[in-house]
Amino acid sequence: MAIPSGSSNDGAGYEKFGLQLYNEISKSDGRNENVFLSPASMALAMSMCTAKAKNETLAQMLITMNYKSITDLNCTAQTVMEVILSADEGDIKLKLANRLYAQKNCQILNEY
Repeated sequence: MAIPSGSSNDGAGYEKFGLQLYNEISKSDGRNENVFLSPASMALAMSMCTAKAKNETLAQMLITMNYKSITDLNCTAQTVMEVILSADEGDIKLKLANRLYAQKNCQILNEY
């Protein structure tokens, strides 16, 4: 299953986010080291955090993720999850797990 090209849900925001993330993390600080990261996993985790974001926080997250609306971001996240979950062929099995950690004294609403 591929992400449909040219739609508002073509995954371009995720791709741009991944490239920006890689460029930031791989900036040279004098060390010559390899960089390994999963931009899709990080983008999905960030997408989950937008679920209850509002106002300026939501606006900043959408800008960071390169999306104009929460609807487009959610559609891309859903499609990416479907692609990952469909990659269960033969000896190749992809599994993805994300978890949100909150500060000890932070009260999280039950509906979240």
